[in-house]
Amino acid sequence: MFNSCGRYPCGNASSFIGLINFTEAESDTIILRRFTKGTGFAALHDSMVITQSNANLQRQHDTVLVLSSFDGNKMITSDYDFEIFLPATNSVYKLNAITEDIRYGSKAGAKIYCINPITSYKLNGELIKADPFYQPIYLRK
Repeated sequence: MFNSCGRYPCGNASSFIGLINFTEAESDTIILRRFTKGTGFAALHDSMVITQSNANLQRQHDTVLVLSSFDGNKMITSDYDFEIFLPATNSVYKLNAITEDIRYGSKAGAKIYCINPITSYKLNGELIKADPFYQPIYLRK
């Protein structure tokens, strides 16, 4: 895979969600649940209700990008398994087995200038190879 030159570990991978072919009404409320990784969605860690009032929902043609976070600027990370529930359509998407390519980079002052990319994940049991240069996780209606 890709490895940056350097000796400092890159930042942990993170991603966000893209909802394809959902109307505004169908995507106005999203419940994101985080589970302890590898527990088969049995050990709920926490959850978050995402709406236009507390998140950045951006429509781009037929896709709504859900830009929100649990920890700082991170929504989806390899540290947890996730369940995404859209109440308007009663749709549940299970996201687990998120893997990232561990990289090393250079450091300028206190800042390290690289992020590990997500390389694969399972969506409702199907293994998806991720594009390391573009990180949204798309959910299709």
